[in-house]
Amino acid sequence: MSSTSAALREVFTVGRPLVEQALDIAEQIAALRDVATAKGLDWSQVKALLKATIQDERDEAGGNKRVQRIVEKAEFASAYADMLGLANMNENNFSDHQSSSPVPSGAKTTAADAVLPVSAATQFERDSEAA
Repeated sequence: MSSTSAALREVFTVGRPLVEQALDIAEQIAALRDVATAKGLDWSQVKALLKATIQDERDEAGGNKRVQRIVEKAEFASAYADMLGLANMNENNFSDHQSSSPVPSGAKTTAADAVLPVSAATQFERDSEAA
């Protein structure tokens, strides 16, 4: 038997039970997602918080940096929706803001033209540095 064949069999033998467990867990998570959704929860947010909490707990440096990042992003999304008049999901608010824009229609703008609140600008810089 070649070394490649032996390696393949070894990996297959070790990997099969792990993949079976992963499939079983995926089914359980799907069922949990369905329950959460049926109860009106946003599964993607719940899952992100679960994952971030576990990763923060496992992080030797301590703190809750991952959970905090999720909370900050949610705060920014809420602030941006308010600024755009979307918080009430009122299309007229957005249209009103668009028509009173100081930038003429068809004008080219850059990211440097945007005026961001200090906290949003700071987050933008952090995200840019991390990328």
